[in-house]
Amino acid sequence: MRVALILFLAISAFAQSDWNLVPSIQPGRKIKLKLAKTSIYGKFQSADASGITILTNKQEQRHEVRDIKRVALRTGKARALNAAKGAGIGGAIGAVVGFFLPGDFVRGETALLLGANGALYGAGIGALVAGYTTIYRAP
Repeated sequence: MRVALILFLAISAFAQSDWNLVPSIQPGRKIKLKLAKTSIYGKFQSADASGITILTNKQEQRHEVRDIKRVALRTGKARALNAAKGAGIGGAIGAVVGFFLPGDFVRGETALLLGANGALYGAGIGALVAGYTTIYRAP
């Protein structure tokens, strides 16, 4: 199992610096380009060895590979993962605050109540964060 995990991580790290994966993106998919000073969100149109073309606000933009720091593909799985992370973090913070809250409260019940509320708020905030998976990172 460890060998498979190490192999997967090694392949993922290699794939992120390989521009040859970018042209295989399906046209119309939402992507994010990270340039030197800005990020651009749009729909993938095409890519070749010299650069990428995306559609932003009904206008095509062409960017050369040398100017691109990162290409990320929007995925629904990342949104669900962000919601789960938010729920865990919010729940943990709520439970800790509830446990150490001063007053004449029953600590376990207060921790449970605030932990559940924290998990709900954290999941909501996490779901609002759009998920992107990096498929290319400049070396």
